[in-house]
Amino acid sequence: MTTPRLVIESPATRGRWKGRGLWLVYSSGPRSKTKAIKDGISYDELSTTLSILNDTRYNHTEGGRTATVIPGWKTMRTTWLKRLVCNTETLEHYDIVQLWGEEGTEWFKYVLYNKNTKKYILRSATSQTVDDGPGTLLKRAQKQFGACAYSRDDGWLVNVTNILTNLEFWNELGTELNNGWE
Repeated sequence: MTTPRLVIESPATRGRWKGRGLWLVYSSGPRSKTKAIKDGISYDELSTTLSILNDTRYNHTEGGRTATVIPGWKTMRTTWLKRLVCNTETLEHYDIVQLWGEEGTEWFKYVLYNKNTKKYILRSATSQTVDDGPGTLLKRAQKQFGACAYSRDDGWLVNVTNILTNLEFWNELGTELNNGWE
């Protein structure tokens, strides 16, 4: 089997993200994990990546917080979309494929579909205030969480770097794709 360009695996075995879930990375250079996330991933590549999720060559150590689907989010699609799309992006270009909440936090893990590029984008968003010193909310969030941007909904921030979530999220995403998202 050829090594895929992208894999879903656990972060390093030690350090800040140890035992916190699974994320999508390049198989050849895991430190450059964000370009595919920011630019989007084609249906074929994401589907292939999800199909090898249980391949024992990759490290899928579970741990961290549990994420679960947000009840009723589909009936509030427009409200959620404003929270999940950056304020520099056009709302009408996106649709939500999957939305889960991380238990015990105000973080939401999700997958957007860009109707123009026909690619999938994986992100996190929060309404959590970041209270760790002086400076703008955005700068404090970037220091704590990585590359963030304001969303189209006041009080919400979007983390555009990657998503770190549980195995169930990834398995459910595979099911969603197989049920008609392309």
